[in-house]
Amino acid sequence: MRQDTRFRLKQNEPDIEIVDGPFAGRTFKAGEIYAEIPPAEAARFAAIEPAGSDEGSVEEDRGGEE
Repeated sequence: MRQDTRFRLKQNEPDIEIVDGPFAGRTFKAGEIYAEIPPAEAARFAAIEPAGSDEGSVEEDRGGEE
């Protein structure tokens, strides 16, 4: 997946409160968008594409790297 991919809890998934590991103390709520998610809970999330992520934006991104 691209580095700028965002994630959202899948439909009908309850909120998640992480109690251990590097994400300890974080809560993931339905309807919110997250840049990073706990790997152990990845199956509960859906990847969403950022706005403007069509083919034209790839060309624009390359132009900005020079």
